[in-house]
Amino acid sequence: RTALGAEPAWTTWKKRGTSEARHCIDYVLCSPEVGVDAVLLPPEDDEIVEARLPGWNYPSDHVALIADLRVPASQLISHRLRPDAGKVR
Repeated sequence: RTALGAEPAWTTWKKRGTSEARHCIDYVLCSPEVGVDAVLLPPEDDEIVEARLPGWNYPSDHVALIADLRVPASQLISHRLRPDAGKVR
């Protein structure tokens, strides 16, 4: 099952010499119990420079895959975070 309905057309798009490769080879995998609240879409084709990836706007030859996931509570976790956990003190 995919959060977007289908996998993206590509997650890496690069030129090496005279060859060009455009593939979807990166994934976020999770169990069916994990919900997906939001997904950052990959850039549109026309946003990628002629030299492909990496470039100034996308400094890797793979685009970032970012999703807000909802993980169910687990009986295996015996501790609870304090309300101020993670805040700079």
